[in-house]
Amino acid sequence: MIKNYLKTAFRMLRKNRIYSLINILGLTIGLSACMIVATVVIDDLSYDRQWSKGNDLYRIIALNKMGAGIYNRSSSSYAGLAGKLKADYPEVQAVAAMTTIKERLKLNDNNANGVEVAALRTDTSFWKMLDTKLLAGNPEKYVEGIRNIVITESFSNKFFVKENPVGKIIYNVPAYGEKS
Repeated sequence: MIKNYLKTAFRMLRKNRIYSLINILGLTIGLSACMIVATVVIDDLSYDRQWSKGNDLYRIIALNKMGAGIYNRSSSSYAGLAGKLKADYPEVQAVAAMTTIKERLKLNDNNANGVEVAALRTDTSFWKMLDTKLLAGNPEKYVEGIRNIVITESFSNKFFVKENPVGKIIYNVPAYGEKS
């Protein structure tokens, strides 16, 4: 029975080639456009869902004019913007600067070249904005003026297998020609 339907459909496609091509092409373009729009919408709606204050979080995107009709978008802002936002807008509760970087860390004396890791550099306002779960340590006891580090559980399990990493000193290994 299905075989007969397929035969009939194939014959109709062959008989009306141009009409069939227009219909199939239109259907393909329509479905592709629908999937692209759905992907963008799903992606936009997925941001900050993991945070309890996700509806109150905002990201600054700077749009810099580079020339006639040429713009550069970056997730950075000018130095005084954080203080100005807090001063001018009472609804701003906290501002945190966050930057993703690559760091080379020396974990112990046996590890001369260090380990390259992806890191998130931020300030202490981070703890007011994002509700992260700490397994050990206390962010309120961080030492002012010294770069403190928070490591993930997977990093701890990989590099501090038999010891507790809390209170350990981890050195930053400078890249060639750079000062630490």
